[in-house]
Amino acid sequence: MQLSPLAFLLAFALLNAKLAAQTTEDFETFYVAPGSSWPTLVSSLDDTTVLPGPGGAGPGLVEDGCTYSCTTGYINWVGDGYYNLSTRELTVNSTPLITLTYDPPVTTFNVDLHSYDGFPDFVTVNLYAPGGVLISTGVGLSVPDSAPVTFTHSGVPIETVEFINTVNFFSLLIDNNFYSNELTYGVTPLVGGALATLSIVSAFIPARMSGMTVYTQAADLTTSTLTNSLALPIL
Repeated sequence: MQLSPLAFLLAFALLNAKLAAQTTEDFETFYVAPGSSWPTLVSSLDDTTVLPGPGGAGPGLVEDGCTYSCTTGYINWVGDGYYNLSTRELTVNSTPLITLTYDPPVTTFNVDLHSYDGFPDFVTVNLYAPGGVLISTGVGLSVPDSAPVTFTHSGVPIETVEFINTVNFFSLLIDNNFYSNELTYGVTPLVGGALATLSIVSAFIPARMSGMTVYTQAADLTTSTLTNSLALPIL
């Protein structure tokens, strides 16, 4: 079936700004002996954090753009082989909540969730838009063991993610946190004799870009016809 014409939006040309950055955090930077767990003694971890005590490592232990935190207790860095985990991961020792905060907010992210073998988890996931607005909550996500369960979001910008373990007093474990400000492409259901809508959601615009101008235009690729162009100032 061929749909014609279909208008495809051209990607934004935002001068020299790198709006579609992609980052993957695998938590492999800090050395933890296989089969062990290291208490970081911090409740918030980002790329500027320096660990206290004999660990003393940092900054640069995790990638820029995401902060990992807990409300009580502290973050544990877990080594591979601990309760059959295959890689280094993060968890929280004494509270069921672990929080990921993205700065700037992201339109796409996915993160691998794990449990210790023998301690299956059921997880509540809360997603917050910029400004702390709760836009989604999901209850009862099963994370049965050390095998990864990938949680994915793509669409509206997300600033904060809460993973709440509803079974155990400690949080689940996280690994391979991928996050991006890429544009999100969507298509309405395709029905013969009806119009289809193709859309692109624009990524979060950093505050530093205020005063710049975005130039946009759409094209019908079947006829090589261009629409009118728009020059849109960033307020």
